[in-house]
Amino acid sequence: MIGPVSSSFPDLVSGGGPLPGPEAPRKGHPLLRQEDSVELSSVEKTRQDDEKTERQTELSSEETKQVAELRARDREVRQHEQAHKAAAGQLAQGGPSYTYETGPDGRRYAVGGEVQISLREGRTPEETMRLARQAQAAANAPAEPSSQDRRVAAEAAAMAAEAQAEVQKARKETDGDEGTSPLEKVQEAYAESGRGDETDDGDGSFSTDLLA
Repeated sequence: MIGPVSSSFPDLVSGGGPLPGPEAPRKGHPLLRQEDSVELSSVEKTRQDDEKTERQTELSSEETKQVAELRARDREVRQHEQAHKAAAGQLAQGGPSYTYETGPDGRRYAVGGEVQISLREGRTPEETMRLARQAQAAANAPAEPSSQDRRVAAEAAAMAAEAQAEVQKARKETDGDEGTSPLEKVQEAYAESGRGDETDDGDGSFSTDLLA
C-alpha cells in the first residue's frame, strides 16, 4: 500500500499558491487505485476466513477427548459389522448400514450399525440345519456380540436343533428298514404266506424243499 505523500518543495508562485499541474493529494489520504482497493478487500476476507477456520478447528481438551472416543467407536463398529458380513456369506442381504454422529471437529463417525441376515429354511432338513448353523456363526462372529446378536444366534440355534431332530428321525426310519437283512425279509415273507417248509440249518442260512 502506498502511504501519504507530501511536498517538501517551496512554493515557486507568488502568493504561496500551489504549483500548476495535477492537484496534489491531501495529507493523510493514500493514493489507491480502485483495483488496489478490491484486491486488498479480497485479501482481508481471506484472512478473516482463515482465522474463522482456525477457531473452528481449535478444540478444547474435552472436545479432543470426545473426538478420540468417537474415532475408537467408529473403528469398533465397522470391525463388528464386517465380522458379521464375512461370516454370513450368502446369507447377508447387502453390506453393513451405519448410523452416524457428528463430532466437535465436524466429522461424522459411525456409532451403530447392522447387517441384515436371512434366517430361512432350506429345501431339506439337512440344508435348513446348515443354513441355521451358518446364521448362528454369523451372529456370534464379532468379538463382543450385542444383545441383538445373541438373540439372533439363539433363534438360529433353535432352528438348527429342530432341523437336526428331523434329520435324526428320518435316519432312524431309514435305519429301521435297512436293519432287516435280506434273509430275514425272505423269512418274514414266507411266514406271511404260510409256507413253513423252510428249515434253519443252524448256520444262519435257510433251505427250502423244491416241490414239483
